[in-house]
Amino acid sequence: EDRAHPKYIIQICVKSALFYFDQDGSGAGDPYISIEFGTQEPKKTETKMETKKPTWDETFEFEAQDMSTKIKFHVWDWDRLTHDDHIGSFQIWVSDIVRSTQPYARGK
Repeated sequence: EDRAHPKYIIQICVKSALFYFDQDGSGAGDPYISIEFGTQEPKKTETKMETKKPTWDETFEFEAQDMSTKIKFHVWDWDRLTHDDHIGSFQIWVSDIVRSTQPYARGK
C-alpha cells in the first residue's frame, strides 16, 4: 500500500444535532463531536456552549487506503470541572459511504 497516495479522500460534514434530554442538569449541554477515522489522528468539532440544538456545519477530510476503514463518531458533553460526558456513538465503514455515493449508471 502506498500511503503517500490515498485511494479515497473522504469529506465528512458534521451539520447539527438535537438533544431531548438534559445532560448535566443545567437545561442544556455543551456538545461536541469527535471523529475517529481508522488509525489517523481523531478530529473534533467546536464545542457549542449551553444548547440542545447545536449547529456546526464543519467539514473534515480524511484519507482512506481501502474500503474497510472504520469511521467512529462520538458525541460528548464538555464539562469544566470533571471529565467530559460521553453521550453516544455511531460507526460506519468507508465501503458503506462509497457504495452509497456511486454515480447512477443510466441504461442505454
